[in-house]
Amino acid sequence: EGDHVTCQWGRGVVKSIRKDGTVEILLGSWRLANRSLVKCYLAPSAVQVVRKKTKAEMDVYERVELALEFKALASKQFSQKLYEPALETYAKSVEAVRFVQHNAKSSNEVRADLVVVMITCCNNAGTCSVQLRKWDEAIKFSLNALTLLDALYSKRGARIH
Repeated sequence: EGDHVTCQWGRGVVKSIRKDGTVEILLGSWRLANRSLVKCYLAPSAVQVVRKKTKAEMDVYERVELALEFKALASKQFSQKLYEPALETYAKSVEAVRFVQHNAKSSNEVRADLVVVMITCCNNAGTCSVQLRKWDEAIKFSLNALTLLDALYSKRGARIH
């Protein structure tokens, strides 16, 4: 479980292995409506284990997914008042999408996820910094969130690109 694999339908991650040996794979190379990923069930002989992609090899969807995973973990850490690990994880989330280059074909969903990750993670990292009394970092993260909000507000009604 958790291995990165390829099969005839693309690349994905093993989610489980059933008692009969069937491998459940969540394909990362396909998207359905509402950003849903495709699950497939294959014989072990139909999949090949590969190394995990580096951040540089990920497409925009994969980088946004990575950032959302970091954001979820950071939110959990924050709710447990683990501010230092939460701060580090929020920073990883922002870093995952910092230099994302989407194009005119990028879906509205991925654009929205990108904005949500950048704004909420910068804001939440600023809040963690306040809790840790790291004032310079708090100012930096908070100003980043405000800059992004200002840019978003100035684009209201227009396409974000």
